[in-house]
Amino acid sequence: MVSIYEAIYNNGKEKVLINLDDINMEDYLKKYRGKLFCTTTSCKAKLSYVNRTGKRSHFRTWRESPHSQSCIHFFEKEDGRIGVRQSGVQNGSVSIDQMRKSVREAFELAILSEEERVRRRESDRQKRQSRKQRRKVTANVEQPAIRIVTDPAKKTEDSNRVNGRLYKRNADALRETDLGHTRTVTGIVKSVETGKKSAQVRVYKNGIFVNFKFEEAFFASVPQYEGLFHYISRFATENTNVIFCAVGEVRHSKQNGEFELVVFESEGLLIHGRTLPSLAASYSIE
Repeated sequence: MVSIYEAIYNNGKEKVLINLDDINMEDYLKKYRGKLFCTTTSCKAKLSYVNRTGKRSHFRTWRESPHSQSCIHFFEKEDGRIGVRQSGVQNGSVSIDQMRKSVREAFELAILSEEERVRRRESDRQKRQSRKQRRKVTANVEQPAIRIVTDPAKKTEDSNRVNGRLYKRNADALRETDLGHTRTVTGIVKSVETGKKSAQVRVYKNGIFVNFKFEEAFFASVPQYEGLFHYISRFATENTNVIFCAVGEVRHSKQNGEFELVVFESEGLLIHGRTLPSLAASYSIE
């Protein structure tokens, strides 16, 4: 389901668009509860406010108050068992083409206008619904969940034989359930730090920061990338809202508890739609 970050407050006398900065739990209980509605035109679904300490709060669909089928937040509750039951976790991998496609799509989503983003979400919702109908089964088949491995030290012959799926997250959308998993994460460049066989790109989204870590394992596979990361800093200084996308393993920082992404593969890396060698080459030509 698409996350909900805006709602219509309707008390019978006025209608006001509110976002998460306009509300807290105390206000919700005293004023807004039962009077929040979906922002999609012609959708009458009620919303509730969910306060999450230490994480980004959000609005959630009120129980037994479905969205209209034309709404981007529409979902169906299925009766009975659908699909397969997960049993355990199995390591898997993704191809270079999958990583390239994932970061490219993440960048394309990041530069869409809100109207274009709504259309894209609706199109994706319809595709998912169609796939779900085709995959609907009645048997209770157990299958393991797939954890994508990009760390060379953790890869095995078995993991290389299992193909997984890459999920995309904005920097402010990472959750505890993402820890230990490989994700494509997107944010706006804040700063860049470099060292010997190490680099860090700090990004943000809606006030939430995530550090992208490039450590020895990364430079061991692409030593030619050492000395190129300062171009990202230069590009971000010369341009506004530079979008950074990368594929990596999600973990918690031991220093500040923030989420961070450890990147192992150079193919899963874009700076505002460009690869790092391409960005460096453009400055070399100048």
